[in-house]
Amino acid sequence: MNNFFKAVFVFLLTVTFFSCLEQKKIVSALQAANQLYYERDYNAALENYSQVIDYYVNKGQQPSGELLSAAGKCHYYLGSKQRAMEYFKSAKEHNFADEQTSLLMIQYYESVDDTVMIIRCLEDYASDYPSGEEIGLVREKIFLKYFELKDYRKCFYAFNSLLSETADRIDILEKYYIAAKNFGNIKKTEEIAQKLYNRDPNNFIGLSFMAQKTFHEVELEYQEALKVYNAKKNSTTLKAFKKKQEELKPKYTLAKAYYTRLYKLYGRKEDAADLSVIFLRLNEKKNSDYYLKLSKKK
Repeated sequence: MNNFFKAVFVFLLTVTFFSCLEQKKIVSALQAANQLYYERDYNAALENYSQVIDYYVNKGQQPSGELLSAAGKCHYYLGSKQRAMEYFKSAKEHNFADEQTSLLMIQYYESVDDTVMIIRCLEDYASDYPSGEEIGLVREKIFLKYFELKDYRKCFYAFNSLLSETADRIDILEKYYIAAKNFGNIKKTEEIAQKLYNRDPNNFIGLSFMAQKTFHEVELEYQEALKVYNAKKNSTTLKAFKKKQEELKPKYTLAKAYYTRLYKLYGRKEDAADLSVIFLRLNEKKNSDYYLKLSKKK
């Protein structure tokens, strides 16, 4: 082997030797970074992650998405949240995202009140991690965000994805009622209102529903009977009308009970007005006049 080839051979061995040393150093730095991250020493972990990232960049190689995400988490926990978001976005561009990263992105966009990105990240999490540790909370946030935006159609359908313990909460059911009402699903609003009343007889939505339903149904019967009597007034139709009035008294009495409690609890003028009519139908003019005055009070 002549001197030229010997020199080349020695050079290649030297390069290989130092390359192996460098790679071992990088592997060691990465292992240290992971351990430091686990120990929540985010400053030291970030130094090591940055060393590994710089190594790949200087070699003209793209750092892995997982590595970028790890560095981003360190930045986030150290308070450099905007910097962290840059790392998270870069990691995602290189096909890496995990549950923790997704949750941190949600937290960040909530902190800056970026509604569009909040919804996007929430929906991405729900789609990517249907069995995730925070799936219940995320689904609830999606429901509440659509309610807040008054996107009642999406809010209405988002309810179906809620965990049973969330969907059964009174505050959630009340919002679901409003969403269903504005979405135009009358059957569902009645079902929800009945459920609310069964859970709490003094709940405003439930009690209002029971009061109005009972009153409107009996009042419709009364008006139909009155219409028949007015169409042909004679002793026979009068007798039939009075008989109908007696038949309707128990229903008006039930409506009176609902409305009396409703007005006592919430003091609304429109409920006083309905009470005035109810007492009039029950031939209690004094009470009818009293509630009529309350309904006109400023």
